[in-house]
Amino acid sequence: MRAAGKQLSKTVHVGLDPRVKVSDADLSAQLDAALKLRDLSSTLNSVVARVDDLTRQLTTLSETMRRVPDPAATAAVRAGDGEGSGPPARTSGQSDNATADINAAIDELKKLRATLVREAPFGYRYPPKLREEVQSLGGSISAAIAPPTEAQMLRLREVTEETQKAAADLNGIISASIRRINDKLSGQPHVVTSSAVR
Repeated sequence: MRAAGKQLSKTVHVGLDPRVKVSDADLSAQLDAALKLRDLSSTLNSVVARVDDLTRQLTTLSETMRRVPDPAATAAVRAGDGEGSGPPARTSGQSDNATADINAAIDELKKLRATLVREAPFGYRYPPKLREEVQSLGGSISAAIAPPTEAQMLRLREVTEETQKAAADLNGIISASIRRINDKLSGQPHVVTSSAVR
């Protein structure tokens, strides 16, 4: 602070309320648990965002394939008698197979999302899903000046495993179902994926 041409300063020590009996180790455990839950929440938000993005891409791709003729079928008509009479013969079935794979991948993504986020607008009528549970646990651990309870630490371990499984499930969908779709649609519009979720 500056007053009457002089710079005044004083060192202030900010500490806990002396009535609160908690050790540095307890506070460290609380901070560690809170940071882990913050990271889990970030990972889950990333997984949900990726699921939503992939679902949008797959839905758009499915709609595009319904509107655009199958290139293999169009080529078969051109190579035929030239009249194009009757339904075009699908020589490869590639488009049909890709459409089935797209629908299956969308279903996989929807099932994964349903385990992560409470979809209903009236939350009190539906149980919380993983993302809400992580947020709630983080709030309860940070609410008091105290170390996490045994029950909270047990739940932290459980949601950590569930979050790791959700990320692994998403990466599995990307490396299997979506990769298969992109392989079948080589040279055509495909689903854009980025690095694996961790």
